[in-house]
Amino acid sequence: MLLAFMVAGFVDEPIRFREREDNLNWRARRMIEAVPVERIGEMTTREKRWLDNVKKAIYDSDYAYLADQKRDRCFPELCKAIDTAKTLCRSLNGDDTSPRDNKRRFLEFFGGPEPSEGGYQSGVVVDARTGKEIRYTLGSLVYAIRCMVHENENLDLEESPDYQVLLDWNGPFRYRSHLVSQFADECIVVNAEMLLGIVRERVTRFVSYIDSVIAMQTHGLIRIDTRPPLCSIRPGENFVVAKRS
Repeated sequence: MLLAFMVAGFVDEPIRFREREDNLNWRARRMIEAVPVERIGEMTTREKRWLDNVKKAIYDSDYAYLADQKRDRCFPELCKAIDTAKTLCRSLNGDDTSPRDNKRRFLEFFGGPEPSEGGYQSGVVVDARTGKEIRYTLGSLVYAIRCMVHENENLDLEESPDYQVLLDWNGPFRYRSHLVSQFADECIVVNAEMLLGIVRERVTRFVSYIDSVIAMQTHGLIRIDTRPPLCSIRPGENFVVAKRS
């Protein structure tokens, strides 16, 4: 039996998808937008460095995508961006930034609806490392990929790696809006391009919010676009100010 998770209208109806995503990912939005505006204007040297590191990781991922190096570099860079953005967000909110409970904190920042809220839940798969049966939500799926790419493991479907989550960069996919497919008792195959877009949007939303607040405080500028183009977020500059100059 084929199990498939359809992200409604991701390709054909992007506005509808955005509305659905915004409704279901209130945890991540609340965590980001709870950062006091005045606190953003008073970032410490360390926090500014974290923000710059997030921007560098996003830029490196975007550059790799345009340079046709997406298989090797995009997910590692974006996962670094999420890890650092999570730490910065917690720091700005006055929360503990130690490395403990990293998975829970990663999932808090990344967001994503739980199965009880209509979110994705995989079928049962066997963990290739532990031999235990597990299920994935969207957030835990991204975290699993994050852990493997941090170990420099290759999850490319074409390479047939021995792991329960594989990245398919080529397709063909049964439906353009399918994010994952899974045959019963087999591994999960992820539409890598689509997941890359989702992960990038999570972390660029955070950077855009921070830069928007700073641009308003320092230049009186308001950001009205919603998706930063590739390579438009750069280390060492404010995305909103640079876009208007």
